[in-house]
Amino acid sequence: MISSQYGTVFKDSNYDLIKKVSSIWICTQPPKYRQNTIVKYGFTEEVVYGNVKEDEDNYDLISVAIICLGTDGEECEEALLNMLSVLLSDSIASKVKKETLQNVFGIPMTEELEREVDDMCNLSQGVYDKGYDIALANAIKNLMETTEWDIEKCMDSLKIPDDKKMIYKAAVLGVSASA
Repeated sequence: MISSQYGTVFKDSNYDLIKKVSSIWICTQPPKYRQNTIVKYGFTEEVVYGNVKEDEDNYDLISVAIICLGTDGEECEEALLNMLSVLLSDSIASKVKKETLQNVFGIPMTEELEREVDDMCNLSQGVYDKGYDIALANAIKNLMETTEWDIEKCMDSLKIPDDKKMIYKAAVLGVSASA
């Protein structure tokens, strides 16, 4: 993140132009001991030998915040954690999320914000669907290897719908879905 600034934010050895970078990680299913926590990490100066004091702006160039949410439906004293839990939940419908954001957290639902919430909900569904498709394609491959059945018989045994067979055939055999 800092090194990617080379050539765009600063050139050669003009390091004074480097901008501080912040990285925020949101963990939706952390271990129990990390749930409902927000932890910030940064750089500090520790002189191991000698007598020197560097200006903090010269070394404090990155900060990381790790936000660990609780379980669905679990209330927390920290409003940010509650809001993010609602917004990022995979078990709350988009309509309920928008109502909760407006009625509980006082965030007015403009048309633009409604679209963004819908897009975010659709994105998480897309990620889930992609993972499901990859797992099913792997199951077909494994079944073909262990049974020596052809791909059609494997897909029939897994009850793959006819309208999805070309997609899985393409994924398993590495051919075009239109072939």
